[in-house]
Amino acid sequence: LSPVCLGSLRRAAIGPSVVELNFKNQHGCPYFVIMRPGLTPFLREVIRKYNVVLYTMGSRAYAECVCKVIDPKSTLIRNRIISREDRYDKNLVDERDRPIKSIQEFFPLYRATAMIVDDTCNVWSHPEDVYRVAKFLFWGTDTAGDSNEHTSIDWNPNRMVAVFNADRELYRALDDLNRVYSRYFDQLDAGGTPSAPDLMRSIYR
Repeated sequence: LSPVCLGSLRRAAIGPSVVELNFKNQHGCPYFVIMRPGLTPFLREVIRKYNVVLYTMGSRAYAECVCKVIDPKSTLIRNRIISREDRYDKNLVDERDRPIKSIQEFFPLYRATAMIVDDTCNVWSHPEDVYRVAKFLFWGTDTAGDSNEHTSIDWNPNRMVAVFNADRELYRALDDLNRVYSRYFDQLDAGGTPSAPDLMRSIYR
């Protein structure tokens, strides 16, 4: 998903493909999200081989709203959510005292069997294990550096349509995740001790 907080902007001015999220937040305004091209088929396919967990540094209320958009029947993510309120290790921070994500929060002791898909690596305790997808900059350029916040909105409909139509990132990601899965179990069946992150790094484009 690509989220943005747009204050009092009406959904009708954006278009029907954009969904309005209403939940209590620090800005006191609704959020608007648009699903990245290929998100639904990506999730439907990936759950055949992986257990999907939604991990966000956003609030629990935000995460639950997002799940209702991308998984309205609770058949894909199945309420497997970790938000900033759910983190049990409050001391897990970076050198600037900012909270960082760790796979140990939901999959302790099994780092070698997990795949992390994110558009930002440095928010994780092991950034080298992240399968990084390119940012989906539907709302505009990301001027916040290596973060997941859109700080500049470029309200150009032609640009937005072009960005949406050109984006194939999740299709490429699905192909790579399938390759990791196949190689992992090929090595396991051969008596090896494979590591999903190591396999990911060996094929990562």
